[in-house]
This record gives sequence, structure tokens and C-alpha cells, in this order.
Amino acid sequence: MKLEIALLSWLLVRRMSGYDIVAWLKQEGKFIGYDRYASQVYRYLNRLHEAGLLEFEVEKRQNAPDAKVYHITDSGVQRLREWLASTYAPKGYLDDPELKFRIEVGALLDLPRALELIDQELAFRTEEIARNRGRDRSIDTTFARPEANIAALEALREEQHVHGNWRTDRYMEWMVRLRSMLDDLSDRTIAPRRE
Repeated sequence: MKLEIALLSWLLVRRMSGYDIVAWLKQEGKFIGYDRYASQVYRYLNRLHEAGLLEFEVEKRQNAPDAKVYHITDSGVQRLREWLASTYAPKGYLDDPELKFRIEVGALLDLPRALELIDQELAFRTEEIARNRGRDRSIDTTFARPEANIAALEALREEQHVHGNWRTDRYMEWMVRLRSMLDDLSDRTIAPRRE
């Protein structure tokens, strides 16, 4: 996922200065893989502004330099909608940050798309579970060297398998709960705030 999309989505909800965005990234960005350098953020903000996806107003501040306070334009919202509608392929690992972010943006802009992404992930994981849970996990030790501790390896792999199953099951339960919650929200009509 590009930093462009992350910036646009944050500015969909609130107006922020570049400084505020960098501070947010240092605190919260690390949890979604976006702890970026300030120079990178400012470069992207300039590009997005030049592309007409963001606008800014200069805010006068006492005892601090004036700040450009950014907000998203209609073109920026359209760019987010296009990204949200673009193809997403589930990854071979759980907890893909891009999927979580797509669901979050979907919750903001297009609840049916968020539900569709969750359904896609659930179907993919269900197929993966069916394919992998009962597979033969035996290790061919025909040519193992005498110093190789096969019993330890087999025990470790079995424990990893049990743990992987547990994690997958908890993830699936969470996705089902998330889907139910968003489905309940889709029944509500929330009027957008106007400035």
C-alpha cells in the first residue's frame, strides 16, 4: 500500500498539518507499517497537492512557525474510491496490513466493499484450512545426518502447527465478528458532516 493512500484516508476524517501527520505516524504509524521519515511525508503531501488531491490553508500559530493544514479534495476522495475498488488478492499470511487498511477505508467510504473484502478473506482462509489442516507433515529422514535431532524437529514442527491452527482459528473468529459488526452498521444511515 502506498503512503499516498494512507495520507488521503487520514485526511478524509480530519484536517492535519504536516507536523501533525508526522507526529501521528511516529505514534500510531508503527502499528500499520507507516513509521516514515518527515521528509518523505512532506514530499508526498506536495505531490498530492500538485495532483489536486489535497488542498491546504496556512494557519497562523503563536510561538511556532505557521503551518499548512491539509484537507482532501473531491479528486482525493475519488482516488481513494478507485483504490478501494481495485483488485485485492489475499496474502499467504494472516493479518495483512493492506487488507486491514482496505477494510478501514471501506468502512469510511463503502461498507458493501468492506464486507466484500472480509468475505473474500474468509473464503480464501477457509480454502487454505481445508487444504492444509490434514496434510501429511511427516519429514523424510532417509538421508538425515546422525547429529540431526529429528525428534526435536518433529516436536517443534508439531507445536508450530498447533499454534498456527490456533492463530488461524482466532483470526477467522475475529473476521466473522468484524463482518457482523460492519453488517450491523450498514443498516444505519449516518449523514456525512458538512463544514
